[in-house]
Amino acid sequence: MQLNISSKSIKHVIEISKTLDGWHISNLKNSGDCDPEGYPYLYQTFMQNGINYRATLGTCLEAIWHTSESHEEESGWIQEQLNQLSNLINEVNTSA
Repeated sequence: MQLNISSKSIKHVIEISKTLDGWHISNLKNSGDCDPEGYPYLYQTFMQNGINYRATLGTCLEAIWHTSESHEEESGWIQEQLNQLSNLINEVNTSA
């Protein structure tokens, strides 16, 4: 699964997979296991690349993590939610 983030100058693809305790984030600079809100590696990636995000990002990502268990049989549900989250992040970065 991926978060596809676009800023005015560059596109970022962040690989993300659900784990028992949260998420595993993987990209060129930061990789590792995170909590359900994406700490610490997702936010380190955003800081290093100048990516802005809404204050509710962690809450949204945690809600996807918790809710995904009830959608286990729906193929692609998590990716659809990550696409929506990517779109929200992209709105912040393309309007900044």
